[in-house]
Parts: sequence; structure tokens; C-alpha cells
Amino acid sequence: MNRVYVIGHSMGGGGMWYFGTKYPEKFAAFAPQAAAGSGQVLKAHEQGTGIYIYHSSDDSVASCEGDRAAARHLRAVNADFVYSEWHDQDHGWPQEVIADAMIYFRRHHRMERGKDKPVPCRGTRPSFAEPLWPDEERYFPVPRPVNPRTEIADLQGEIELGGTVAGKAADRLLALKDKDAIPGLAAIVLDPKGRCDEARIEAARALGAVKDEVAAQVLIKALADPEYKVRIAAAEALGKAGSKTDSVALSSAILAFEKDFDLLAKPGWIRDETWAQLHALNAVLVEDLCRMGDPRCVGPILDICVRKILLTEVKSGSIYIDPEPARRASAIRIARALPMMKEPKLKSALGMMFVKLGKDLAVAKALAEAAGQF
Repeated sequence: MNRVYVIGHSMGGGGMWYFGTKYPEKFAAFAPQAAAGSGQVLKAHEQGTGIYIYHSSDDSVASCEGDRAAARHLRAVNADFVYSEWHDQDHGWPQEVIADAMIYFRRHHRMERGKDKPVPCRGTRPSFAEPLWPDEERYFPVPRPVNPRTEIADLQGEIELGGTVAGKAADRLLALKDKDAIPGLAAIVLDPKGRCDEARIEAARALGAVKDEVAAQVLIKALADPEYKVRIAAAEALGKAGSKTDSVALSSAILAFEKDFDLLAKPGWIRDETWAQLHALNAVLVEDLCRMGDPRCVGPILDICVRKILLTEVKSGSIYIDPEPARRASAIRIARALPMMKEPKLKSALGMMFVKLGKDLAVAKALAEAAGQF
């Protein structure tokens, strides 16, 4: 790619130093943040790859000495780099630094088309000032006339690419609502080893437009996917594609979800990203069951989704991140969903939620509004 930039903080910053110095020819610029420097930094300079380094001098997690040493090496050879050192951020990552790194990235353009191979170029230059290379054409395809005979297959091929191309293809399939798309989309959703997560998420989203039992069964299978973000996409799509007849299978998926939660919560703490995804998935599952309206699902909602998952307190895996906002956001969604089932027994969940989370004004308001709808 002409413009590929990477940025990472802490352990991600260590990854930037590793990959940026090992494969500098693949990046126009990279930005290690609050990491440990690299003894191979001149390899990136020799390739003409820009480097934006940030650290805070009072960092209590990763010493700034490694990054300072890397900056000294770069300065000695008059390299293209920025070293930004703050003095009061500990191991934090100021938004101002991120914004400044983005400005630095915009000034860098990796290569231009040469006579028989790519050649380095310098200075400001738009990415599309020259014809696209083959790898770029995959992600920035030239607009083509729509062929009704091949449109479904073409859109599925674009979904497999991931990224914004996949999102636009999924939007088109959502508009078409064509059942002929189900087999191809199912193959993408249910292939965690062969397809990227972005493609599987967009394929699941597109399946949500098809009100069909086959599509619903594919989405139910995806609720056991190893990636929680794919499960969330499948659950959200199931709310559109599924029906009351799917509620028993969905309840079984919740029982499996409970086992996953027990394993993750057993050590007493959960990674923050996983914690947020667990609660997002839990809220969507409750929304689906309440929308389907099957009273047989009251037990799983009360015992698993509310009492077990929502109301269990687990410590964050990071000292810098508060885990409670994700739980409160889930509580608000669940409170708004419960009245949809029109089942009086679910009103007891509101009381349990108020005891644990009612001190938050937004949660308390959502619970009060839900109580008024029973």
C-alpha cells in the first residue's frame, strides 16, 4: 500500500518497534508509544520510514530510557522522526499526542510507481495521484456497472475483503433482502479459520435482512463463535431474522454463554475488552428473547442474563480502566428490553438491578421507565 501507518501504545508500542524495524518497507510511518525503544531503529531510517515516538518521563510501567536512546540514534543521522516526551502522564496516552501523530502520518507517502518497480518518494503527495496498484484495487475497486446476474456473488466477494468495502457490500445486501445470498453468507460467517472477523461480522449483519429460518439457524450457530464481536453481530442480526420458534435454541446458546462466563470470571478479573464484549452480548441476547416473546425464556433471562452475568462484580484487568461503564450500559439496554416480553415475572429483575446499579442516575432512570411499562 502507498500509505500504511501503524500506531500502538504500551505492549502495542513494543509491537510497533518490532514490526516497524523488521519490516520498515511495508509502512510509510509508524508510531511506538510508551514502549521500550529498539536497537534496530536505523533499519527504518535506511528505508525512509517515518517514526513518531512518544513517552512520559514519569512512566511507572515502562521506562522512557529505551525510547530516549532510540531518539538519540535517529537524531545522530538526521532521520525523519519525532520524539515527544511529556512529564505528567505516567503510562497514559494523551489525545493530543494521538492527534499529533495523525498529522505526522499525513505528511508521509511510502512509494510511487517507478519504471519497473516501486521507488521511494518524499513529501506531501495524495495516495490517488497515480493509478492504483493491484493490492489497492482490491480495497478501492473502480466503480463498475451492476450485473444483476452476478451481483449477489460480487457482493459476497467484497464482504470477504473486510473493511469499508465489506460494510458497503453488506449495506447493499441488506437492501436487497435476497434469500439467494444465504448460502454464501453462511459460508463466510461459519468459517472462523478461513475468513477475517470483519468479513464474518458484515456477513452476519447482512443475514439479518433475510427473514428466513435457514438464516436464523446460521446466526444461532454463530452465537458459539470463538470471537465475541462475531457473536454480538450474530445476536443483533438474529433480532431481525429470527422468530418466536428460535427462542428455545437461543436459550440453549445462553446456557453455553453462561459456561463461558463462569470460566472467564473464575480468576476474579477479566480483560477489559472481553468484559465489555460480554456485557454487550448479554444485552443483545436479552433484547432478542424479549422481542421473541416466549414466556419459557423468563428463567434464562432472570437467572443467567441478569442475576449471573449482569450483577456479577469482576475486577478489571487494568488499573487504568473502570469496568463499570460497560456493565451500566448493558443494564440500561436490558431494562429497556424487559417490558417488550410483557411478562410480569420479569419485573423482579428491575429490583435486583436497582440494588446493585441504581446509584447511577442513568441506570435508575431506565429502571424507573421500564417499571412503568409493566
